[in-house]
Amino acid sequence: MKKILLSAMLLLGSLAAGADAGSPLTFDTSRSDIPLIEAGDKAPDGELEARGGLPVTASLISKSSPVTVAFLGGSNTDSGFCYRLQLARYLENRYNGVKFTWINAGVSGTGADLGVFRVDEQVLSANPDLVFIEFSGKDAYLPALEGIVRKIRKSSHKADICILDGSKEGDGSLAKLAGHYAVPSVRMACEAVALESEGRLVWKGARNDSSGKTVFSTDGLHPTKAGGNLYAAAVARSFDRMVSETGKDVGLPSAMYGAEWDDARMYNPAEVCRRHGLWKEVDASKDSRMKKFASHFPTVLASGHPNSTLSFAFEGDMFGLSD
Repeated sequence: MKKILLSAMLLLGSLAAGADAGSPLTFDTSRSDIPLIEAGDKAPDGELEARGGLPVTASLISKSSPVTVAFLGGSNTDSGFCYRLQLARYLENRYNGVKFTWINAGVSGTGADLGVFRVDEQVLSANPDLVFIEFSGKDAYLPALEGIVRKIRKSSHKADICILDGSKEGDGSLAKLAGHYAVPSVRMACEAVALESEGRLVWKGARNDSSGKTVFSTDGLHPTKAGGNLYAAAVARSFDRMVSETGKDVGLPSAMYGAEWDDARMYNPAEVCRRHGLWKEVDASKDSRMKKFASHFPTVLASGHPNSTLSFAFEGDMFGLSD
């Protein structure tokens, strides 16, 4: 049996895209219904901490070189109009001489503690130049979020990092982590909070609200398209400042919460499991029953025999199954 040696954690799986069935890992802005947001030039207090800025991205944009941007997060990243699509369209329009490649590594209903397992396969494998990390509230498990930052920093392909905080009332923990690693952080909800205090926005309301106020969300968590426009505008107006910063490279400082999450990885069961009984390795894209899941699980191990089992061994602190 193949033994998997890790100093920390193993996640067993072959997940390859977002949570919605058929959602590809890469995306474009060809949809006609993506709003072209206006960033505005007045940022609310506390919206941006530019710190080290985005030097890699700035250099590529200045030379009109291609830029690969990855979005890693939960449901607000995975969903279409919570900020990701609007921001992508804005940047393409703002820097129309640059060819952007967009990666959607958002998985709904999951937090940083799954994201740290996914980052190698779904983000770093694409050699991104910029990674937006969006986990807020209960989903922003800080030791795992730190592991994501450290894994990106340790990657052989240099990439900028920007941490996005979508919580209504940030407690400063994300900003503290970003400050430790000298990466920018954006509090995306600042403008929405200000509009609510002025009586011009309802944070949680009905989609057909007749008050004339902007309805930020219908559940208090996930932005409507109008709410997503505000989130995206926050990042968009911060972007010019971030690419103009020339902060000092701090390298990889000592870990705030511990370095054990640095070794979290995701593995394909077909590669690490011993098979007992009769198993067939199925190309999901060519199987009519599995085709809609092909972007999640390109390869599926299938068995119709009752005594077929899989087994594996590992050394570490934790393993999980992604299904």
